[in-house]
Amino acid sequence: MPPESEKHAAPERPAARKADQFRLEALRRMSPERKLRVIFDMWEYGFELRVAGVKLRFPEMSDDEARRRAVAEMVECHKKNSSRKSPLS
Repeated sequence: MPPESEKHAAPERPAARKADQFRLEALRRMSPERKLRVIFDMWEYGFELRVAGVKLRFPEMSDDEARRRAVAEMVECHKKNSSRKSPLS
């Protein structure tokens, strides 16, 4: 059986590796403030995707209700994931 780290490893693809290298170099050139802004922007985008998913499942919900539901789903997801042992420990 492969080690835990290999179970979820992406297949080796030269184009993907090159894209990863490009992203890493771009991150290295960014200031800490810019990196933090990118993280916040990604989080906001992810949250908006979650809200949109709630609206697709429950079209009758208001925007405020969909946002509250999205937050509740995120809390539940966090609870579920934080109870697992981290693969990094």
